Amino acid sequence: MSIRNLWILFTLSACGGDGSADLQVDLDGMDFDGRISVYHGGRHIVIIDRAFDCRDIGWIRTNYFGTPNPASSSTPFAALQFTFDGVDGAITEGTFALEGANSPTTGWILDNLDVPASGSPPPLDAQRARTASLLDIDEVNDRRVQGSFEAFFGQGTASGTFRTTYCRNLL
Repeated sequence: MSIRNLWILFTLSACGGDGSADLQVDLDGMDFDGRISVYHGGRHIVIIDRAFDCRDIGWIRTNYFGTPNPASSSTPFAALQFTFDGVDGAITEGTFALEGANSPTTGWILDNLDVPASGSPPPLDAQRARTASLLDIDEVNDRRVQGSFEAFFGQGTASGTFRTTYCRNLL
């Protein structure tokens, strides 16, 4: 697998949404270079590397480590996920660190690119954001969340701006 440096402007028209992201991604084997999906709902913000219907996002979890019901999907994808773990779990405006065991927000890179042609899909490969990763939320309302991020992972970095569309399946 090669490491790619991409600077791409994405827009989303799936599900009638107007979510978009302007990303710079350098993550081993992951291409966010086509049509993407950008959603928010509940305590989550997710940027998926392809068109993905909001109704098919049952694999979202607050934590991917040590859970009795591991997340999996039979659809191949890569995704960036930001989760608000605070007391009420609401997405709020402000600047947030994405690392540390007690951080009120977490950043994840999710890799589900190697889905077998048949049989049960394996659990998602999840990596948590590392030191110096930040999420900045500029606007929050029922229909959209707008902000920017810079996240560092074991296999590379991702940064950019985003504007989500609401997805009721994200709890």
